[in-house]
Amino acid sequence: MARSAIAVTILFLCMIVQPVVGNISAPNDSEVVGNSVSTLSIDGFVTTKFASVGSEVDIQAYTMGHSTNTFVSADIVKYDIDPLDSVISTAFPGEGQFVDRVVLVSTGVHEDDSNIMTWQGSYTIPVSAMGGTYGARIFAEDGTKYALDDPTQLREVFRGEFEKVLQAVDTAWDSANPLSLIADEFFELESKGTSNGGWSNFVAVATEGSGAGGSQQLWNSMLNAGHTQYNMSAGANFLEALMVMLDSDDAEAGILFMTGLMMYLHDIPIPRSMYQFEDLAEYIQSYDPIENFTRFEGTDQFEAAYNGMIGSNQWTAMEEAIDNLANNVKPFESAQTIMHNIALLAVSDHPQAIIDGLTAFAEPLFEGDFDNMTPFQQFVLRFAEMAGEISETDIQDLDGDDIPDVIRFQYENLLDTQEGQAWTLKMQTDAPWVNDAFDDFNTLPEDILEIVIDSTENPVWEQTGEVLGEFGSWMNNATRSSMESEWPNYDEEGEEDEDGGNDDSGPEPVIFDELHPMQTMDHDSHLLEVGISLRFDTDAYCDGEEQRSDEEWRNEVISISMTNDRGYQVSTELVKRNQWGDEYLGLLIAPEMESTTWTLSQPLEDYDSCEISYARIEVDSQRPSMLESMAIENNDEIFMVSALGVLVEQDEISQFGDSVTVTSQTYDSAGVYTEAEADIAILRISPQLGQSAVESLSPQGDHDFTVNYPNTLEGIYTGQDLDGDLTIEIMPMGEYNDDSRDRDHPQSYEFEAIELTSNGVSWDASNYLPNERGVVDLVISGTTTEGIEFTEMRQMPLPGSLGCTSSEGSANGNNVNVGYNYRTFEADEGERFYKPGLDGVTVSWGDGQETEYNVNEWEEDPGGWEGHDYASSGEYYISVEYEDENGMTHTDNLRYDTDMGFWQEDSESDEGGYWTDWMGDTDCWLESEESSTPSPEIIDNFITGGPAEVITEQVMDVDENGLASLTFSPNHPGMYITIVQSKAVMDDGETKTGIGLNFVYVTRGTLEIAGLTQVTTFAGLPVYTRESTSELQALTVTTSGISSDEYNVTLGIAPLKIDVAFPDFDWDSINDAVTHELEFQQGDTSRTQEVRFDAPISFIGAAVTAPDGGIELEAAHFGIVLNNPAQLDMLGSLGPGQTTNVALNEEFGEATRILSVAVPQEGFDPATIDFASFTSFIYDEGVRPDVGWVAEDEKSVEICERMQTEPVYDSSNYNLRIRLEHRYDNRFKIAEGLIDPSNAILMDNDGNEVQPVPQMNDDGESVDWRQEWEGSTEMVA
Repeated sequence: MARSAIAVTILFLCMIVQPVVGNISAPNDSEVVGNSVSTLSIDGFVTTKFASVGSEVDIQAYTMGHSTNTFVSADIVKYDIDPLDSVISTAFPGEGQFVDRVVLVSTGVHEDDSNIMTWQGSYTIPVSAMGGTYGARIFAEDGTKYALDDPTQLREVFRGEFEKVLQAVDTAWDSANPLSLIADEFFELESKGTSNGGWSNFVAVATEGSGAGGSQQLWNSMLNAGHTQYNMSAGANFLEALMVMLDSDDAEAGILFMTGLMMYLHDIPIPRSMYQFEDLAEYIQSYDPIENFTRFEGTDQFEAAYNGMIGSNQWTAMEEAIDNLANNVKPFESAQTIMHNIALLAVSDHPQAIIDGLTAFAEPLFEGDFDNMTPFQQFVLRFAEMAGEISETDIQDLDGDDIPDVIRFQYENLLDTQEGQAWTLKMQTDAPWVNDAFDDFNTLPEDILEIVIDSTENPVWEQTGEVLGEFGSWMNNATRSSMESEWPNYDEEGEEDEDGGNDDSGPEPVIFDELHPMQTMDHDSHLLEVGISLRFDTDAYCDGEEQRSDEEWRNEVISISMTNDRGYQVSTELVKRNQWGDEYLGLLIAPEMESTTWTLSQPLEDYDSCEISYARIEVDSQRPSMLESMAIENNDEIFMVSALGVLVEQDEISQFGDSVTVTSQTYDSAGVYTEAEADIAILRISPQLGQSAVESLSPQGDHDFTVNYPNTLEGIYTGQDLDGDLTIEIMPMGEYNDDSRDRDHPQSYEFEAIELTSNGVSWDASNYLPNERGVVDLVISGTTTEGIEFTEMRQMPLPGSLGCTSSEGSANGNNVNVGYNYRTFEADEGERFYKPGLDGVTVSWGDGQETEYNVNEWEEDPGGWEGHDYASSGEYYISVEYEDENGMTHTDNLRYDTDMGFWQEDSESDEGGYWTDWMGDTDCWLESEESSTPSPEIIDNFITGGPAEVITEQVMDVDENGLASLTFSPNHPGMYITIVQSKAVMDDGETKTGIGLNFVYVTRGTLEIAGLTQVTTFAGLPVYTRESTSELQALTVTTSGISSDEYNVTLGIAPLKIDVAFPDFDWDSINDAVTHELEFQQGDTSRTQEVRFDAPISFIGAAVTAPDGGIELEAAHFGIVLNNPAQLDMLGSLGPGQTTNVALNEEFGEATRILSVAVPQEGFDPATIDFASFTSFIYDEGVRPDVGWVAEDEKSVEICERMQTEPVYDSSNYNLRIRLEHRYDNRFKIAEGLIDPSNAILMDNDGNEVQPVPQMNDDGESVDWRQEWEGSTEMVA
């Protein structure tokens, strides 16, 4: 069962890419003439995302590099994937099947960019369409240039590059994989060892032969000699453990495990294309590592726990959902089931039981409990002990190739002793096959090593490495990954490399080694634009070299350029961010989207190590890369088509507690479908439940602490949901997360962890504190009444501790400088821990001399430096002692060597630290973290009581009337969306697909509107008429079931202006939408409001919002109002597949124009209204403005405005200082001269203009607004 889940998961990961095509056309096509290039580029998109038979699909495109000879078209293709599946799955099936071609026409240049031409076309869904997922392959042609934008090309490009890697790996694996040869070694060993009755007989013959001179006597004599005569106890112990294991079930288990795994991996079908990953998924299921592992002795507890998990209801449900999702069955429900049951399994007892089983198996080995080890574990332990005895003389390289030809273990030396040879001779005489097996065992390590070395020396692995390197380089360019480089460049040992200027050949130029070429591709969707950040220090010095002054450095012009492989160059001068900083910024942008390579210049190559001591450069891409664009490009040209009518009928408003019945009817122009399959999914959206659902996963309370000098440390849990007591642990800083950096903190002390239990919600650790006072990890854990297990870790200084003491050092041979800082410990959310005042600081230099620092009591964070000269070179131990106002002390210890500098502790390094010229200051930031594990019941409640839920999804056959129905009970107020996908198989075997949807809003209360006459319903919405010559109408709103005694009802009237259909009507005289607030006080059940209807058709709606101001509607009502309608006559019946004539009743005269909209009275079908235009409007207005060429150009020059105010006091006035800042949103673009405050007007609350106080600018002029400082982006008034 587990194998199925693993296989499908791997398949999911690989379904984002698709099969290869020969030549993948690109959205850019360049033509190079000499040193110039002209590129034709296209960005196509489909704004209509849902269309029905007969509706129009809007297709648009932008082009750059076009001419009067450019024309644009779109090929409509159909993909083999269901619409519902495409919502859940990331799969995308190939190139699609050609359906039709549409020619787009130019609609003029883009309003925001004259270099962009806009194009538009439309595709009408034919009656013969089968429905499903469609796309548009939009292309531009101009002479020989051809540019294409379609949904699959970026996936195809990635797939093509990735398959190069797959094919190289598969070729290498087929040619040089060593596993079958290694398995043969084990097969041969097993064959020789078991050829005469199995491993138990091998042990009996080799070690249990009776009588004087028998194998038992000789074997035991050899082992005893190893212990007592030859100092070969490790070898003797190993031989003893070997025989014990061979006489157990672990021998066969070990051989089967190794050979099975080797042959399984040897035969693994490494896919050469994405289509073959399904074969890999099936192959993975053929091997069960758990089953092979549980053959070993001692795994019974683990096996039972594992079987318990895969036999659980959660596992069964998850496996079924995975299979459904893989087979495109009930995608919504399956996805939710998988996530739900993964969460349930994570918090169930099964993972812990499996961990306990593994722990029980491994515990004797880890604890060295030899007597309770399994035979296999004893064998592993003895082998490890023996391997530790290997010396250099035991490893021999006979042919000088640096590869061991002989590895001699101690047991082999024992076999060569007099006692060992006696046993060997006995075996050679009585059972030579035992010696043969031992010979094979003795050479097994060397044989396997030789096989592995021979495999790795195969040239195919080098070729595969080159392919992987090329793919890595391609990925860097496809993702436009950032580059960072430092000079000097240090290797891992901390020494300068050959370019770093560490030799005595003279000054070294400042060259950045990591500025790699940047490749742009024809498949890029955006221009290459990179931001440059350059920093450097100018404190270098060389004897005899003249130094630049600060003024000269400020006037230096530093440029950078990038040049493509045609020799075309783009350059920019880097601008200093501000006059005090050391950062220079700039932008470089390529003029075309073409396939070329850009190489950056070295901006500091004219400077050397006598001028610059350190430099760093960052290069960051500013526009989406090719792979970043995939998220948009994969869907930009996609649209769904419903070829079947799917009418979904249900109430539009329902009251909580009532069941809701959903009925769908599948039909087309010929009538209803009686043989179709309907997939009905009910989705709940209740955003008001989001916060409470998240809060349900955590405990209700927080932890408040009381910390007072000298020994008070108390705490209280503020929630009311604690079950039992809390466990409080105080441990050394860094121990909780096993963080060596925190353990090395100067104010972290070693002590035995302290554990105590609370008295309910409160606890007091004052009497348990360690003697040394510093920073600790305080860990509090407990369980809530709902079953949430929670833990909070907070680093904090104990009472009696000093503030954050930070000692620094600067090395200069026999002269040393040591500084101190006394700061406040800080943590998240602005928490600052108490810091006692500092009374004094003394540094002892390690040579018998001391210096007292001058501590300024008025400084919040005092600090200072002192220097010292040593009379002689050597190593000294410097101590810096801090004493606070309470007499408590803390000492920082520094180890100093006049030749090496300061010793920096680093527990992760092999040496325990390293020497450095600079000892940095201490981190005063303290960490905290919280974790909680909810119970399975809470996980269930989170799914069923959260903001979104799949209530149900059912697949059923329609009846003889094309109907399918289900009933559900809403579990929370909110919107319940019904999505129905119907599929019918035609006579020719083709499948026709249709999509329907509807929604019901479930409220706790009810709301009714009186004063209008309901005459019918329109797609489930009530249709009212009013017959009055007056525009005013009194409406009475009646409510019931509202949770609050006092509340408001919002009543709104929105006229429907259909001026396109009826242009002669005076629409300007129609009022805009109007809302009325009706206040209900305690005891009120209804309110009357006069409203005005002056439009022929209006929407009406009324709602009661939640009393807490949330977004939940407690009651609602919506409808359509016809104002004094005339009567239309319908000459015939109307329904699925029927047509009729519509005319104005003769009583009302003759109509000049009639707008007919035919929809079902009950239920909603996207095919019956212009739903296509609605989706087009949403995509065109809501998505496209934020993506594409124009959007990225606008982002590049976006300017942010910020205004800050602060009070300014003097002896007689109160003023307000106003800071106005204009800056580019792009940090690499400096806002020079952006602010022009000449049109800035200050006004008070009454609208009166306020004159700023005159102030002097840098030129001595009196101005209203002045620049904060030269180069500043702020103006001040």
